[in-house]
Amino acid sequence: MAHSLPTAVGIASAWALGSLLMVACGHASTPAQSAARVSDGAAAPAPRSASPSAPQRHVGDFFVHRFSGSFSPEPLTLTEEVKSREESLWVVDFSLTERESVERLRVRFDDRGRAVSAAKLSGSTETKASVADYEALLARTVFAADVNDGLVSTAAQTCLVGDDALDCETKTYKVWVGERAATLSVVHSATFPDRDVSGELTADDGKVLYRAELVEAHKGTPPKGLASR
Repeated sequence: MAHSLPTAVGIASAWALGSLLMVACGHASTPAQSAARVSDGAAAPAPRSASPSAPQRHVGDFFVHRFSGSFSPEPLTLTEEVKSREESLWVVDFSLTERESVERLRVRFDDRGRAVSAAKLSGSTETKASVADYEALLARTVFAADVNDGLVSTAAQTCLVGDDALDCETKTYKVWVGERAATLSVVHSATFPDRDVSGELTADDGKVLYRAELVEAHKGTPPKGLASR
């Protein structure tokens, strides 16, 4: 069986398309992306719309991710907020900001984390959209390497999300973007099992091609007597 190595980084979420660390299946690979090549016979991450095991979620969960680097002309900020529970569906609002431009979507997910519908938001007014619109929004936050030569190092560290200090682990990989050698580093904490704290892809000449950071996170509280999933 071919091993799977991460080749792309992007927003990691219970709702979106995977994890900052793309291992076989991850949050950021969308149908809009071309398949990445992985060295040593490793399979490229397959597009997906749900985590393999959907994490616990609660109304009031709120996350802010920031994206920067040469992959985008301007930094991007993506917010994600669990607004409500409608029978068997979770209602989650996404807002992607680039300079003065803001794109807002309300997406409904089943308990497995699969998007079943999407709507554009103007204030509190919903206008029909498609799941493809949601996937396209997420695709703007993704950057993929072409080849991963494998894991270089693993290190424990303390990382910050807002004012909170977390126990984290950083994994570093040797990768290639076209003919350009680069390093992919991914930081994960067990505090947020469904998403990574940060990811960065840096060329060997020091240029940051892509950086994703979880800059704010607040967990909601489940109502008494109601399961969170």
